[in-house]
Amino acid sequence: MAFAGGEVLISTANPFYIDQYFYTAFKNSIVINPEHTCWIDPIALNQLAERFGFTTAEIHFIKHSWKLGFLILESKDQIYDMFHGKWVRIASPRIGIIRKIFRKSLTLLYFLYCKVTSKFDFNKYGDLERADLLERYVVQRFFHLFWGFYKLFIIKSDLNKYELYISVLKLK
Repeated sequence: MAFAGGEVLISTANPFYIDQYFYTAFKNSIVINPEHTCWIDPIALNQLAERFGFTTAEIHFIKHSWKLGFLILESKDQIYDMFHGKWVRIASPRIGIIRKIFRKSLTLLYFLYCKVTSKFDFNKYGDLERADLLERYVVQRFFHLFWGFYKLFIIKSDLNKYELYISVLKLK
């Protein structure tokens, strides 16, 4: 079967994305969309394409859609459901005394903020869900401050700066 002027667009996760690497280092796990079955880097994809008569005409890197700070609190107790775009509590949280104090303080501060501003309904969520949301919000913000500064000292290229890429393959 012969095709003239054929072109294939392939979009895939970039296995060298810097936040992916550090998520793996911090959490000893991997962030992967449950629909994905494999990762392939642009060089390996080009080698595979050439075996079937294609050549890589273009590569476009796509800005990341997730940030390390957002998922840093993923644990055995809570996961981020990529399909529905929300956090899911899968077990009762194992909370030490310092974390309990932190969560109670956040809840109290939020309660006071709601009373003063009348912007939010404090009773919209249950105690556990409210504490989870507040904890994720605060930890994410502080982690982003740390991570943003730390990343200044890491060498970056298109290959590790972007989460996704699209390869345009053309018939030779």
